[in-house]
Formats: sequence, C-alpha cells, structure tokens
Amino acid sequence: MDFQAFLKSSAQKIQKILPSLFLKDLPSNSKLKKILKNLQSNTKGGKYIRGSLIRLGYMLIKNEENKNILTVASSYEILHTSLLIHDDIIDKSILRRGRKSLWKVVGQNLAICLGDVGFFLTNKIIAESKFQPYLKTEALSVLNKTILNTFYGEMLDVAISENRKTKRLEKEVLLIHKLKTASYSISGPLLIGAILAGADKKMLDNINLFGENLGIAFQIQDDILGTFGNESEVGKSVTSDIEENKNTLLIIYALLTGTKEQKNFLKTHYGTKEISSIDHKHIKRIFEDTGALAYSEKKAKFYAGNARKNIDKITDNKRYQKILNQLVDFTLNRQK
Repeated sequence: MDFQAFLKSSAQKIQKILPSLFLKDLPSNSKLKKILKNLQSNTKGGKYIRGSLIRLGYMLIKNEENKNILTVASSYEILHTSLLIHDDIIDKSILRRGRKSLWKVVGQNLAICLGDVGFFLTNKIIAESKFQPYLKTEALSVLNKTILNTFYGEMLDVAISENRKTKRLEKEVLLIHKLKTASYSISGPLLIGAILAGADKKMLDNINLFGENLGIAFQIQDDILGTFGNESEVGKSVTSDIEENKNTLLIIYALLTGTKEQKNFLKTHYGTKEISSIDHKHIKRIFEDTGALAYSEKKAKFYAGNARKNIDKITDNKRYQKILNQLVDFTLNRQK
C-alpha cells in the first residue's frame, strides 16, 4: 500500500465514524442540536490527513489495525475543524474547503462557541477511548501540549501580522511554522497514535523530529499555494494570505533582496484588504523575480530532507518506510 491509498482508506474509515461521535453527545434541545450540527457538517470535505497520521503512528508500532485508534483519529479531525473555525475568524477568511467559512454562516459568536466545543469534545472522546489509562493520560498530555503550541504560534503570528512596522525575521516565521503547523498537523498526530500503541521514548523522539521537520516543510508549501495555487484546488482564496499580511518566507526574502521599487510596492500593497487581481499578479512576479519563490521551495526541500533522514530510525519495515517517504513527497508536491 502507498501513502495515497493509505490516506484514502483512512479517510473512508474516519468518515464512517465521525457522525456517531457527534450523535453521542448531542443535547436533547432542538435548537442546540441544530447549532451543533454545523460543527459536524464542517468536518466534511477535508483530506483527513491528521486523523490518518494518528492511525499511521499506531500502525508504525503495532503493525496492525485497531478500531479504537480510528475513534481517536476521528476525534482529531474535530479538533482540526475547530482550529480552522477560529483561524478563519481571526483572519476574516470567507472561504474554507470550497464553501463559506462557518462564521459567515452562523455568525462570529456562535462559530467561536462551536470551535470551543470541538476542543473539549476531542479531549472527552480520547479520555473515554478503550486504551490503558496510563497511555490515555500520556496521549492527552501530548494533545493538550499540541493545542497550546498551536495557540502560541498563532499568537506570535497575529502579533507580527497586526503590526506592519514590526520587522519580520525568518527565525520567528520558522518558529511559527514549528509551533502552529508542525505540532498539530504532523508530529502531534503521529505521537498520539504511537503513544497509544505503547512506543518507547526513543521512538517518540525520532517520530517528533520527523514530524517537526516535515511540518515546517508542509507549512512552507502551504504558504506557496496560498499565493500561487489554484483557488478551486486549494479550496480558499489565493489572495487571503496577502490581504492578511501573513508571515511567510516569501515576503521575508522579497523584502530582503528586492529593489527599492519592489520593496516599496510590497510595503504598500502586502496586507491590503481586498487586493486587486493586478496587484496580486504583481506581488507574485516580485516573489519570482527576487528569488523568494525559489528560496521558499529550497527551504521546503531542506526540511523535508531532514525529515526523510529519520525514517530509518522510526521503522525498518519496508512497507511503512515507503509510506513515510511518500508522505514526504506528498508534502512537497501537493497542490491543495
């Protein structure tokens, strides 16, 4: 089995389980049921990568399927949806997964509440899962550390983005990538799966190192797609990153290496709300002409390469080595 087949099979399994996780805890009040079903509907349409990685983390250690790990994997997709709900509110993003963001459908206040519900629902599902108590305690510790890291990364990201006079530093952007993306998108899910399978500390350290490096590569590629991607494939606006004054290697490198004219244009238009298609094209051209796009692609390959170096330390099973290598390839080559 290759990674794409593994991802597809995981997604199918998760999609079957997810509805039951919501139905189990829906209150009897009809109005609340109607509101909460918005959270359930927003888990649909994703790629289910993070839940799939929990399943993979477990199988790396046990080399077998487990229906209980699929419940945990499915719960993590609720967490992912909740983080996206809050992220869209902060960024004022109007599109998510090819449709209106939840806050545009139910309003900002209800969307915040639904996002909060998802955080605690994920904790509750894992706490009640059928694993040994000491394993669940360790897994929940990693889960909550992952959520905290995500919030820390988001706070640093917002603090820099909202002050246009703040100098952008590459080391800070890479720290944001590590905290905000690598932790909850790659290393966190793999670690939770491996912990519930009984992995030892050395194995967990190797998985974490793999996940941190691949997660940074994942976010760099995400930032490239956020400006250069196809909107119908990406599922969100390809001008929103620019309009949000997002911290990326693209803007950092362009501001370092651009001509005076290019830098002035970026300082004037990067972070402009409702940027025109002409200005969007010009910013893309600046990113290309200054070498910012090539530099970002090179950095993504560097961190992906670092991740790949850890695969042999994680497993000597050829099947799983293949899946992990293809996960690295998927991260670098994805278009959505």
